[in-house]
Amino acid sequence: MKQFRIGSLRRSAIGLLLVATAGSLLWHGRTIDWGVGWTTWVPAVVLLIPGVSLLRRRVLRIVDDRLQIEQGWLWRRVWSVRLDGELEVLPTAGFRAVILHQGGHEIALATWVTAGTASQLAQWLDGRRPGGGFPRREAQIPTGDR
Repeated sequence: MKQFRIGSLRRSAIGLLLVATAGSLLWHGRTIDWGVGWTTWVPAVVLLIPGVSLLRRRVLRIVDDRLQIEQGWLWRRVWSVRLDGELEVLPTAGFRAVILHQGGHEIALATWVTAGTASQLAQWLDGRRPGGGFPRREAQIPTGDR
């Protein structure tokens, strides 16, 4: 497999539900007096952050010994990075993020993914790196996040 797609129908459905809820809050908040209306706008903006992130399309490909990261649906953004550095699987709010550390830069390869998907992505990357797997950077798990 030359590519790894991040996303699923369930992930998109949850993202769409969050975006729709945020839109509903913004729509209903516009008719309320300013002093009370902001109590709907703030949660709406907070819900938009994970909602849009879950709807985002991301595909990772190996092309000419480089990792290409493609993101977006209509206007796609693609960038290419070397297959070196350290890999970190970071716990985030009950989910995981897979981060590639290269020369002082952090590249988020996947966010808001399950532990299983993060593990599959790390194994997929290890199998495609010339010279063996990526060295791992251990993430500190907070005591309240299990």
